[in-house]
Amino acid sequence: MEELARYLYDYCSNLLTDEEKAAYKNTLVLKKIENADSQKMKEMLRKEWFSSNEKVLQLLENGEEEFFRNLGERVLQDNPNKDFLNLCPKYNDNHIFHSVLLCGLPTNLHHLLLVKLRMILRIVEIL
Repeated sequence: MEELARYLYDYCSNLLTDEEKAAYKNTLVLKKIENADSQKMKEMLRKEWFSSNEKVLQLLENGEEEFFRNLGERVLQDNPNKDFLNLCPKYNDNHIFHSVLLCGLPTNLHHLLLVKLRMILRIVEIL
């Protein structure tokens, strides 16, 4: 699920709410805080980068994994056509979470190119 959340955050952030974006960022900041060398750095990261917004914290109250699962489920439910997902041809819809980074192919560059091509084709259809 973390791979799907990362994919959504990196490539489809328009599908996330502001609170979801901030919650995802909080997960990254917490990892940086854990690995920080000094207490001063930890305090600075928490003060400057960590969101204390109550709605953001509620999204994370049951842990990171639950947040990622809920995020993926919400986005997929709100977007049933799944056109934004770059599924590997190796998998079908039953393996929706085996997307870009999990397919085991040598590189995901071809996946990113396919996503861009799909976007271009949709724009052309609209015109």
